[in-house]
Amino acid sequence: MTTITIDRRQRPNIAGRNVIFRKAVRAIIKENNKFLMVLSNRMGDYKFPGGGLELNESDENALIREVEEETGYVVNQIRSKIIKVDEIQNDKENDEGIFHMESIYYLCTIEKEKKVQNLDKYEEELGFEAQWINLDEVLKINRIVLNNPKSSKWVEREIRVLEKLIELGI
Repeated sequence: MTTITIDRRQRPNIAGRNVIFRKAVRAIIKENNKFLMVLSNRMGDYKFPGGGLELNESDENALIREVEEETGYVVNQIRSKIIKVDEIQNDKENDEGIFHMESIYYLCTIEKEKKVQNLDKYEEELGFEAQWINLDEVLKINRIVLNNPKSSKWVEREIRVLEKLIELGI
């Protein structure tokens, strides 16, 4: 498994700082040279389907749940862990804290039939919409969005993952 680290801390790492940790899982689903991505209406950017684990939830159960909620598709096979991304930044709510998000990306396949999305309020506000898109196109769009200072933090993460997929020949 390949690891990517994105360190956005503005203040130096001080011993004893409180670290808030969150784990997320994300699905890499490719069919006919297109990837299943989630389009956000906030800036027109794309992300891989997935999200945070709930209390006592396994990676596999969270991945199946998140993909179905965000896209309507049902994961039928989780093939392998392929990429881990560690995002580290200052905690927005605690000047002395650090926020660390670990995202594990899994290669998956899905069932052909699509169900209805089950978005939470935040995802509805962002207009999450499942789309099949080729890698070059999503990279081009996300790179444009990244230049906007109001872009979501996930845009940088997803660009790095897409670039790694090219490097790995996926």
